[in-house]
Amino acid sequence: MAIITKKGRPKPYSYSICTDEILPTGKHKYIYGPYFATKKEAKEAEAIAISQLSQGTYIEPSKVTVNELLDAFIASKSDLSPGSLYPMRSFAKRIGRQPLGSIQLNKVTLIHVEKYRAFLLNESGLSAQTIREDLSFLKSAFEWAVSADLIYRNPARKIKLPPKQPPKGMHVPIEILLQILRIIKAFDYSNLYMPFLLGGMCGMRISETLAVRANVLDFREVSVTNNLLRHNGVMQFSKTKTRTSIRDIPMLNFVRHEINEYQSYIAQAEKEAINRYNLLLSTPGCIAVDDAPWRNNLGLLIVFPDNGRPMCRDHVERRWRRLKKQCPEWLKLLEKYPLLAKMRHHDFRHSFGSNLRDRGVDIVDICEILGHSDVSFTARTYALPLENTHQKAMDKYENAIKGLLP
Repeated sequence: MAIITKKGRPKPYSYSICTDEILPTGKHKYIYGPYFATKKEAKEAEAIAISQLSQGTYIEPSKVTVNELLDAFIASKSDLSPGSLYPMRSFAKRIGRQPLGSIQLNKVTLIHVEKYRAFLLNESGLSAQTIREDLSFLKSAFEWAVSADLIYRNPARKIKLPPKQPPKGMHVPIEILLQILRIIKAFDYSNLYMPFLLGGMCGMRISETLAVRANVLDFREVSVTNNLLRHNGVMQFSKTKTRTSIRDIPMLNFVRHEINEYQSYIAQAEKEAINRYNLLLSTPGCIAVDDAPWRNNLGLLIVFPDNGRPMCRDHVERRWRRLKKQCPEWLKLLEKYPLLAKMRHHDFRHSFGSNLRDRGVDIVDICEILGHSDVSFTARTYALPLENTHQKAMDKYENAIKGLLP
């Protein structure tokens, strides 16, 4: 047993332990530990390794593969929401199918990482943005391994990432946004209107809108505390995307009025569902079932009007795609504004941010209403200037200084 010192390293101290195992060469097998910043840390790690060897629970750091590293790295991010962890698991799964995944961590070199990068660029068929996110994930995992003293240096530290893509959000002026909402209301009121109203007039993400409580009108604000996602086939509340996503969004009077109308519509739908159920039970030969006629057990605002079940994100997105293909009023609007063909629900949130800015709302307030933690991210991605935003700003400035001008 000994403490090894290698000068010139940021973490110069390691340990070696002689075991009872005899190698084919006739010599004893030595175990070498990772490197540490101080001699004290190396001695403590050596003592732990000796204890594990005596109990038969020691695993050599050199045996850890890239796949095992990625699993451990994702496990360390357990405080993130399921929506944030999902792409990480996709990246790890993709890496695991390539030769890089089975290589021992301490044997990975930049050449191995470059081969994986070449696969992504030439064979995967992925977009440049997805490739960038994939490689950034791998780079972060290796950096985490360095901080955990599993390896001395990050083998992906010099990897070249594809250029960052510009934000793909669409920013629609309020006049056109309201026109779209009127089209949605007329074409598919029960499935689409509330999620898109809350997206375009409150800046909420689709999974946040589906989690809004039915008692929302008891307050002046829409409280965002959860997402509504499907887990193991069951719709249930989950964590918000980030900690700052938990927020209260003041409601416009227009939004309150529309929610009130929707709740009246759902209340009538509930009465009809119960009446249908009771009529069915009174039919001769009918066999009673345990299934309730109204199943809004989570107390949600947005539900299916036939039985009160919660809606899922996929359902809303499918209905939106159907509207864009079949609604005559929408197709007519596309003739005037062709770019709307690619509009997503999330673009209603983008448009909300830009319209707030267009009306002179402070960028810090926009950031907080959208649930962001970084004002600069809000400014460069969500609250982008519309066509006449800068002109409005100059007009406002000119009116303010009119009395000072010669």
